[in-house]
Amino acid sequence: VKLTVAIPLALPAPILTLVPLRIGTIIHNVLSQYVQLDSLRLKWPNDVLLDQGKVAGILLEIEGQALLVGIGVNLLVAPSIPTQGPNHGRMSTALKDHANTTLPDAKVLAQHLSDAVISWATSSNTDNNIITHWSGLADWSTPLILRDTNEQVIPMRLLSDGRLLVRPALGGPERTLVAEYLL
Repeated sequence: VKLTVAIPLALPAPILTLVPLRIGTIIHNVLSQYVQLDSLRLKWPNDVLLDQGKVAGILLEIEGQALLVGIGVNLLVAPSIPTQGPNHGRMSTALKDHANTTLPDAKVLAQHLSDAVISWATSSNTDNNIITHWSGLADWSTPLILRDTNEQVIPMRLLSDGRLLVRPALGGPERTLVAEYLL
């Protein structure tokens, strides 16, 4: 399932670094209807994991006067992802391989996700609890591998603006990670 939801920038603007975190919680909520809840986790800043495999991802861009929220969900097939080299990534998985109930077809799932994103974007919710909510759904046990350097870091906690505090797996000072977006 691939979809893009355009959110007019004229709406009350959320803190952009918190948007992928909120969208992650929305996807988690939708997908939790089909799989065992404790097998579904969030990975900073924009992935949804199912039994440690990436089942969904989020992309953000600004185009003109709209924030474009791109969502991809591996509904039936898990794409092959290289584990080494310049395009390496996390192992992927498909929702159908973990479902504990009948899955909707792609159009229904896309509509459900789109409706949930639009409901959030047009609500008066100020997202005061996004850090707490996201943190409760996150996978804090798995080290992150930084794509550019292959360095392994341990996630520690989210800062109030959505940045991630980490410590190097091999020791060293804590530091803050900031996600990159096409804005």
